[in-house]
Amino acid sequence: MADDRGSDFYAVELVGVSKHFGNVVALDNVSLQIKQGEFYTLLGPSGCGKTTTLNIIGGFIPVTSGTVRINGRVVQDDPPYRRNVNTVFQNYALFPHMTVAQNIGFGPRMKKVPQDEIERRVERMLQLISLPGFGDRKPAQLSGGQQQRVALARALINEPDVLLLDEPLGALDLKIRKQLQGELRNIQRKVGITFVYVTHDQEEAMVLSDRIAVMDRGKVVQEGTPTSIYHHPANRFVANFIGESNFFNGKVMDVAADEVTVEVPGFRQPIRVLAKRPVTRGEMVTVMVRPECMVLIPDPSTAERRDLVNMVEGVIAKAAFLGMYTQIVVELTNGTTALIHQPGGGELESAPQSLLGQSVTLGWRVQDGRLLVD
Repeated sequence: MADDRGSDFYAVELVGVSKHFGNVVALDNVSLQIKQGEFYTLLGPSGCGKTTTLNIIGGFIPVTSGTVRINGRVVQDDPPYRRNVNTVFQNYALFPHMTVAQNIGFGPRMKKVPQDEIERRVERMLQLISLPGFGDRKPAQLSGGQQQRVALARALINEPDVLLLDEPLGALDLKIRKQLQGELRNIQRKVGITFVYVTHDQEEAMVLSDRIAVMDRGKVVQEGTPTSIYHHPANRFVANFIGESNFFNGKVMDVAADEVTVEVPGFRQPIRVLAKRPVTRGEMVTVMVRPECMVLIPDPSTAERRDLVNMVEGVIAKAAFLGMYTQIVVELTNGTTALIHQPGGGELESAPQSLLGQSVTLGWRVQDGRLLVD
């Protein structure tokens, strides 16, 4: 019999996977390669296909076309129980009549593991999720965060090749969610199991992930590390979904070896940006600048930072101190607005509203802009 294993032995590999629900295309020719021991996140808005992708990996729904491999073995025709994959859901799905220990040990009991071995594994899991001594409690006696940790332990005790997590922190309040993000990442590093995580929360994805696949309308529009996706978004959708951005639409005036000059309607001078992709004179383009890369320049004629070659004028319309920075909205001369995240201190922190109505100049460096493909 021919070996059905792929040559690369990724933890999870999807090749040209599509899924149709009637006339609705939920996934459109998706290919992914998830490495062993990786924390990999599927990120995107509702309806983008991320949960469908997770369910296909888990075997809960069949593919319309394409190949799914887990640890090199072709599995798209296998039921979930033959894939050595476990899933953690948002709603915990704990058995209310069982104790914490019985919930965690449920999988090994179904596999007829000896009782003394089950007890050892359960105790190890309780230590891993920082709930030693909680084994005799019922789920109703636990907080939401504790219940989610128990659900995680119940999945991990089976030692799956891959753990699938479908927005597991979505039902928790903000403070608990942030606490569990750190705990979840630490647990993943300790056990070394591949985690495939679904979320619509871009901050959560940035905190947890080794790599992120940003999805939109059934396609993977960009894949990479959190840093690379944030600083080098592939298009306007990614730039908008990951963090906040300013967008300036204009026409390419000149193309040098490493720099592009873009004329933006209503601006007194063109924008200069690094040439990270091929463009031609006369082409319409979008330049993206992150809010934290823009600064207020009190007096452009005496500006100390000569590297702020891009400058635009406007009037401050809104200002709010948000702790780490002051968020400022500036109405620009061409009728658009720009968002700035300016470090706090002095007037910015103590009386941000006093800035309203002030005429200002914004500046940023050539290397802080990005040419986007839309």
